[in-house]
Amino acid sequence: MGNHAITSNDGRFVVDELEITREGKAYILAPRKELFMRPDGIFEPAWAPIFYNPVMMDNRSLTVLSSLAHSYFGNKVKSFAEPLAGSCVRSLRMILEANTQEAYANDIDPYSIYVCRANARLNNIADKVIVFNTDANLFTLQLDNLGIPIDFVDIDPYGTPIYYLQSSIKLIAKNGLLSVTATDVGTLEGKYPYKAFSRYGVLVTKNSFSKEVAARVLLYTLFRFSAFQDRVIEPILTFYDKHYVKIVVKVEKASSTKIRELERNVGCIVVDSNGLPIHTISVNEPIDTHEDNKVIGPLWLGPICNQSYLEKIIELSLNKHVDLSKEALSKLRTVLEECRINTPYYFNLPLIAKILKANIPKINYVLETLRNKGFLASRTHFDLLSIKTNAPLEEVSSLLSFGS
Repeated sequence: MGNHAITSNDGRFVVDELEITREGKAYILAPRKELFMRPDGIFEPAWAPIFYNPVMMDNRSLTVLSSLAHSYFGNKVKSFAEPLAGSCVRSLRMILEANTQEAYANDIDPYSIYVCRANARLNNIADKVIVFNTDANLFTLQLDNLGIPIDFVDIDPYGTPIYYLQSSIKLIAKNGLLSVTATDVGTLEGKYPYKAFSRYGVLVTKNSFSKEVAARVLLYTLFRFSAFQDRVIEPILTFYDKHYVKIVVKVEKASSTKIRELERNVGCIVVDSNGLPIHTISVNEPIDTHEDNKVIGPLWLGPICNQSYLEKIIELSLNKHVDLSKEALSKLRTVLEECRINTPYYFNLPLIAKILKANIPKINYVLETLRNKGFLASRTHFDLLSIKTNAPLEEVSSLLSFGS
């Protein structure tokens, strides 16, 4: 930055805390990682003066890729909004890489706002980034009140996104996209069942496919909040990685009849005493289970991705249009494979083997045997030691028992 001093609006001197780094095609002022290290030597973004987590680059890349795929299928993303902007890197990348015409970025911290504006100037797109300094919900309500149609809203909070859903969904234009990231995966997975119920309205008990439960709880929540406002969702992408789950959905206005039709995607999953999935039931079915069985729900039981969109996202990544790590790309390929099997759970092979006191066979053996028997089967990106299949639990268990 040469000799130009950088100070925030409230007078804090920040130049010594920031450095210029690059993510995708954007150059940004970001916290100097060496100044905010935990005792274990890992950068802690929550300690920095503005929130920027380099570990979440793949998450932001998936936002850009989803936008590009949406445009490919005839839905141009002209406007983008992020209620919780931090450094504004997501807005910058949407303009620079997804050809978005304008981005509306908001953060309640004046420090972040100053850096956002500096980052926009740094990339020569200050005229395309409109920055707000207010509460996230007030920001979305203000845009809505101004009549500004937003084609893509991205919510990426620290923790649960539940507080920002209603106003954000209301803001989305016709056939627009909503991306939601949740880092409270412990709650979504059911480690804290009372919090899962109070926060998301879902009963979650012990289960062996908790990562997929987390995604389906969040999808059910998006469906419910959309239905409040006469809208429906279509999942484009579901991606679980490290400490978060990211979901991208298309949001459309709908009649009450259409919403009722999509209720078939909502139901419950019955699990046995070991937390293994047995079968699903719709919300209209009576719950009649064995006394040792439990019910998880309501959940989203429908598709968790759009195969055409996902194929285009993978193609765009392979063509190097957007930076994406090899690990994330590998996961996307697995997501595409498992999305062809609309079973709302996976089977944890190590747990089944432990219950049966059997050895764990090679996953490829299990997959090939199930396919030879006429079932659909694949790996799952939720858990590399588990499989996704439309075969019943008894069929999967028989393979492990035989293999022992």
